[in-house]
Amino acid sequence: MLGTYKLGILAEYIVVIMLVCKGYKILKLRYRNPAGEIDIIARKKLVICFIEVKARVKLDPNYELVSPKQIHRIRRAAALFIAQNSRYHQHDLRFDLVVLSTNNLPTHIQNAW
Repeated sequence: MLGTYKLGILAEYIVVIMLVCKGYKILKLRYRNPAGEIDIIARKKLVICFIEVKARVKLDPNYELVSPKQIHRIRRAAALFIAQNSRYHQHDLRFDLVVLSTNNLPTHIQNAW
């Protein structure tokens, strides 16, 4: 059985493959800066997507997948990434969530917040 950390890493690689198949270019994987961490940063045309990956053995519909505190950290990390990468200043920004569970295909929720 996979530990939580290994399950998360495996899920991120599965999502990378899914995104590449959907035409996204992966810019960063497990990006960290002083403001926070972003699982995947990808680009599709003129949109930069900051993607949070959640892997669960079993999905509970009552469970909050991304907390307000986590959203705030991801937004701060994204703002710093854009500030440090001027070539993306003219791109639109989007925050996505991809949820994986052992009994379902990945669910990609665009504009999750």
